[in-house]
This record gives sequence, C-alpha cells and structure tokens, in this order.
Amino acid sequence: MNSDRTSLSPVGKHLEHVHLKDYLQVLWRRYLVIVLAFAAVIGVTLFQTVRAKPLYQAKATLEVQKTSRAAMKLEDLFSEPMGLGAEEVNTEVEILKSRTVASDAAVISNSQLLLDRGEQLYSRLLSRFANRFNRKKEGMGSLRVSDPLRVETLDVHPNARSVSYKVTFGPDSAFRLLDEKNQVLSQCQVGRPCSAPSFSFSLQGSAPLEGTTFPLILRPLPSAVSDLLSRLEVSPVRNTRLIRLTLTAHHPDEAKRLLENVILAYQQIKIKQKTRLASKALDFIDQQMNTVDSHMQKALSELTQYKEQNQLADLSASTRATIDQLAALEKAQVELQLLERQSRALLASLHNQAPLDPRSFYSLGDAMGQPILAALAADLSGVQAERVALRGQYTERHPVIQTLDLKISRLKEKIRAEIESFISSLNSRQAALAQQIKEAEKRLERLPEAEKGLALLTRQAVVHQDTFSFLLQKKGELQVTRASEIGDVWVADSPYSTPGFVKPQVGWNLLKAVLIGLLLGIGLAFFLDYLDDSVRNDRDVRSVATVPILGTIGHYQASENGNRPIPIYLPILEHSMSPIAEAFRTVRSNLLFTSVDRSHKSILFTSPLPEDGKTTCASNLGIAFSQLGKKVLLVDSDLRKPTLYRAFNASRSPGLVDVLVDEDLEKALEKAIQSTRVGNLYLLPSGNVPPNPNEMLGSEKMARIIETITNQYDYVLFDSPPFMAA
Repeated sequence: MNSDRTSLSPVGKHLEHVHLKDYLQVLWRRYLVIVLAFAAVIGVTLFQTVRAKPLYQAKATLEVQKTSRAAMKLEDLFSEPMGLGAEEVNTEVEILKSRTVASDAAVISNSQLLLDRGEQLYSRLLSRFANRFNRKKEGMGSLRVSDPLRVETLDVHPNARSVSYKVTFGPDSAFRLLDEKNQVLSQCQVGRPCSAPSFSFSLQGSAPLEGTTFPLILRPLPSAVSDLLSRLEVSPVRNTRLIRLTLTAHHPDEAKRLLENVILAYQQIKIKQKTRLASKALDFIDQQMNTVDSHMQKALSELTQYKEQNQLADLSASTRATIDQLAALEKAQVELQLLERQSRALLASLHNQAPLDPRSFYSLGDAMGQPILAALAADLSGVQAERVALRGQYTERHPVIQTLDLKISRLKEKIRAEIESFISSLNSRQAALAQQIKEAEKRLERLPEAEKGLALLTRQAVVHQDTFSFLLQKKGELQVTRASEIGDVWVADSPYSTPGFVKPQVGWNLLKAVLIGLLLGIGLAFFLDYLDDSVRNDRDVRSVATVPILGTIGHYQASENGNRPIPIYLPILEHSMSPIAEAFRTVRSNLLFTSVDRSHKSILFTSPLPEDGKTTCASNLGIAFSQLGKKVLLVDSDLRKPTLYRAFNASRSPGLVDVLVDEDLEKALEKAIQSTRVGNLYLLPSGNVPPNPNEMLGSEKMARIIETITNQYDYVLFDSPPFMAA
C-alpha cells in the first residue's frame, strides 16, 4: 500500500502536535513504575525516619544593652560610637559562636562524658503508646514523675582518648561499666562516684529498668567543643538588639542545661573582658600593699626599739609638724603617680586603638578638672551618636560618613593633646613635690642626732601607714567597680525546651518523600518510555512509519480461556453490526479511496511478529471486498505456519507449494484454488510445508503466479509470514 511521500512525514507531525493526552497515556502505561518508585521512596524515608534518634531543642533570647550615656567615663569616648549597630550585634553573635565560649560551656557542662540516652523514634512512639494505654488502664493516679538520668564528670585525664563504654543497669540502682570488649571495668551505684582507668564520674537521677544499657562516650575536650558548636545556632533578630540562641540534644533537659551553660560561659567571658583593667589594677595594688605592709611593720618595730634604747618619749611639736608635712607630701606624690599611671595607660590604648573598658578606671576628667576636655567629650559624643544614626543609611565610603569620621578623629586628637598636657602638668607637680620633700628632709637633718633618728623612723612609719591606707581605699573602690559589673547582656528569655522533638520532622519528611517519589516515578516513566521503541497505537505508527494509516482494528476477546479462536474469528461475517466489523469496513473503504488514480489489486498483509492479526485482517478484508461483489482471492503465503485455511474450514493441500512445483501452472491453480462459504471469495491455501519457503516465494514462477491470479481476480490478498521471523 503506497502513499504520497511528498507530504510532511508523520514523525514531524507527531512531534509538532504533542498533546496532554500523550503524556497521560505515558503515565497510564507506566503506572506500575510510578507506583513502585513512589512506594520505594516512601518506604526508605519512613524507615530512616523511625530509626532516627529524636532531637529536642532549647531556645533562649539575649539582649545586648547599650551603655548608659549618663554613666559614661572618659574612656567611653574612645571606644566605638555609642549605640549598637548591626556590626556590634554581629560581633556578639560571633563571640557566642566562638570556641572560647563553647570550651568554657563544655567544661561547665561536663561534656567530655556523654551518656547517650537517645531512643530511636519508633521506640519513643511505642513507649508513648504504651504509656497512654497504661494510663487509661491504671488511671492517672499511677503516674509518677522521675528525675532524668544524667552524668556528672568528676575527673578526666588530660590525655584521655575517645572511647565508647557501656553502662548496664541492674537491680537497686546498681550498674556496671563495660569497655569496648564488654569487660567489666567497675561496678557502681547511681548517685555515688564511679572510677575508670582514665576518668571518674557519677550518675545522678532515677535509674532505668533493670537490663537497660546506655552508651557512655568519653571524648577529648576539643571533640566535645566541636560537637557543642555543631548543635548551637546563634542568629541576630533583625532591627533589634536581640540575639536568638537554639541548641539541640537527644533529651529536652539536656538541651536546656547545655544552653544555660553556654549563656553562663558567655556572661563570664564578657564580665572578665570588661574588668580586665580593673583586675590588673587590683593585682598591682595588692602587690604594693604587701610591700608597704611589710615595710610598715618593720618601721613600727624599729621605731619602738629605738625609743626603748634611747629612752625617748615623743618628738617636739615642730618636728612632728615637719614629719606630718613630709607624710602629706609623699602621699600626694603617690596619688600623682597613680594618676599618671592611669593617664599613660589610657594614652597608650588610644595610640594602639585598643578597646578600653569604661568601668575599669575612675573618671580621669573629674581628676583633671578641665572644662575644655568636658566640652570636647560632649562634642565627640554627639558626633558619634550622629554617625550611628546615619550608618544604617549610608556605607562606610559615603562622603557623609567619611566627614563624620574626620570630625571624630580630630576631636580625639584634641582630647589626646589635653591628656598629654595633663601628664606634663602632673610631671611638673611631681617635680615641685619632690623639691618640697627635699626641703623638709633638710630641716630634719638639722635636728640633734637622737631626735633626728627618732624623726626619721617616725617619718617612715607614718608614710607607710598613710600609703597603706590610701592603697586600701583604692582597692575597695576598684573592688566595688569590678563587683558592680554585670555585663551588657540581659537574658530576655531564659532557656526553655520545646515540648516535642524538632528532628526528624516526620510530616516534612513525608511531604518531601511524596514529592520526590512522584517526580522520580514520573521521570522514570518518561525515561523508560523514551528508551522503549515498541509500537502500540496509531500515533506510534505515525511517528515511525512513512505511509498513511488506513484504519485501526481494536482488540477483542479471543475466547473465554484466552486462547486464539479456532477457526479464525470473522466478525464481519458472524457479527456484521459489531464495532470490529465496522472497523474492517472502514479499512476497506480507505483502501478503495487510495485506488482512485491507480488500482491496487494485490495487497500483502504482514507484521513484525507472529500472532499480530495478519490472518484475521486478511480474512475479514477479503470478505468485506467480496460483499461489494468483487472477485477476491485469499493467498496463504505463510509457508512455515499456515493458518488461513482454518478460517474457512478448508484443506491445506493442494496449495501454493503444489502450484510452484507443478509444471502445468494453469491446471495446478485450478486444482489448488478452493471456493469458500462466502460468495466471490476464493482461497489458495499454502500446501504442505516446504524445506525452502524463502527460495520458493522469491522464484520467477512465483512472479508468474502473481501475474496470473491478479489478472483473474479483482483483488488478491496475500497472508504473509512476519518479516522479523521470516
């Protein structure tokens, strides 16, 4: 059946007109693949989810407070601009996420020993179901709240390596500690210390049921710190001074306790940072007090001994006045030295651009008593506040910000100049005091020898006493300053644990599994359909063939047991009003339409594989043509497995093979062609199966037979073997 090959190929037509129905057909055809992929993804997800250990979350919120402007010292002026921008809050976030904070928190939490009490999700769900069942069965009165079991580290060897142990509980809160080889290391009791080769610990809380085993993991401190950091999340709340902290653990109480210790470690580090200069000053004063105290005791002892040896009661009034003057001068000199020390420390920090602690020194401005410095400080405070307000709108390189930075730099230079001038004045005052002390000492040199020695010893004792009193006063002031430092962090929300576990997220996991399963199944369906080159319907035929489709014959029920009907099913004859019979008549009509310009008297029926319906189509179309009054001959050219004769209850021999081997072609044809029960329809069976069917069908005599029968009949229909099995 030839077609017009000048038109657009069916492949192009198929690709240009892809409809939604085509995709739906692929999905329906591969529904089993989609279902299997979907079920596999859901199954794997559920399996992994129920085997996971639930993670509980603890949350807390911190507020980084501003420094009160009324309580500012001069040192505050040289720190970063007042107020808290995003940089300052982010700095505190990074400090909270630092290994320094995590290391201190791990030490406070005894995190080197980890008691793994995490149950897998399916165990937790079964336990919860059992508890609900028992609660209904026994009543609410049977419930009791137990103290969760926890481990407290007593001592860990510095060189301890990472080792996993097991804790197996027995009766009466007793437990055994087993090593990796299940050898008993020690037998202990809950609530009492327990020793192991490289560490000691105690278990606190309620003991679980007898036979329960928990892993006990000993970790080096760096491993514990890394584990803590991996479970800690710190994030700033946008446009606020708040910082939100979350920490996960396999038990809600453990998560809350760890987060509390993280906040405690952070607060301790911040307080230590803010009081470091005050602490250094206290250390210096403590050293000086120890020295002065020993000198004072020695001076008092020598004074008493000198009075007893020389039998002197007391000094004269003028000598006493000179000694008091010397003591006052030397006390003033010590005060000036301390003030100079503070000024030089502040100036050195300014030159080094180091951050200063505003509460670690007394206000230098009050001691200087200079209104110019106070005015400069007020101007600097205003410019810094303006910079903080504009920093949220402009970048660091914006001209407005750069202009403000230039003003701040100039104001700081002026304040540095004032401090340097103050240090120079301190040096001048110290030089004047030194001259006055020298003159007073000269007056004492003019005293009689006995009174002179008593005056010198009395002077040393008084100076040491006054110096000790002054240092004691300064120590108390610095201690009050350090003790009053509570840091700039306020716990807005104390750590609390969430009521349920946060991981695994069962609903979210299932939703992702559903989406992934569907996408995977659909993807596999289309991929397999892309690899599949089989032909199933007319659209598939159009996509691979270059000839037009004359019609479509639907499937029909072969028989009750599923076998092929014997004889061949002839619906156009037996069920002439059926849809299948009408389909054959449609094919007949289309064949007739193709013969308008050129007659197609010989029609060959073939297919790729056996049992595709060649014989059925040839038989029914032959009947359809004969019903039009046409003289039709059916030729069974399937010489290996002939079946056409069965459709009309005819004999297989003589047939085409006999005609091919007979020398008299005309007589052989007359003898082999059989009439059927259908008028105008004749049958040329195959005959006996020959040993060389291909050679016989390709012979010249076969061509003569075809020419002869096409001249004798209106239509000749050949039932041929499948071309992939011929």
